Amino acid sequence: MSNKKAHTTMALVFGYMGLLIFGSCLSETNPDPYNQCPGPRMADAKGLNVFHAPYTDNHYSTFEDTVLLEDYIFVLEITPEVLKESFLKNSLPGQAYALSCLESYNFRNISNLSVTLTAPFGDLPTGTDISYLFENYNKEMLSKIRDFNNLEPYLGLYFKSVPKENFSQLKTRTYLFLKNGTQIWVDSTSPHLKTN
Repeated sequence: MSNKKAHTTMALVFGYMGLLIFGSCLSETNPDPYNQCPGPRMADAKGLNVFHAPYTDNHYSTFEDTVLLEDYIFVLEITPEVLKESFLKNSLPGQAYALSCLESYNFRNISNLSVTLTAPFGDLPTGTDISYLFENYNKEMLSKIRDFNNLEPYLGLYFKSVPKENFSQLKTRTYLFLKNGTQIWVDSTSPHLKTN
């Protein structure tokens, strides 16, 4: 009798494991098919960093590197300061989110982002605002972005201009303008941009 119970228990365990494995093998293009990711959190921006992709060997590209222009991405990291939230919000016992969920924020204190040159670039002189030369993955120019809701902390921007000289470098100052009239800025130098 106990052997029959053991076989039944083992059959149930393996059946359940099979269902889990089958479910995990389904290919799903929607990263949140069951709306199991939390909504954006209310936050204030409190810092800014600039990185240059591609990201290889666990490191962003530096000003000493050479990268193909088509692979180059200008990455802004906005540091959030999460505002106090209701204790009951998203805190039900046993509630868990998928590992694929990327945290996003509604930044309430950002008014604008811009990028200016700190050294000439082609025909463009020092001080030129080049925000219109960067686009996000939705092909929206940085100079036009005014909605800072539902943003992930990393904003990847593609450079939409071809330098006249091969192996040129962008020397920039990126500004994060806040609604209280203050600003945070970061200087950076891109890798050498290989155009051919």
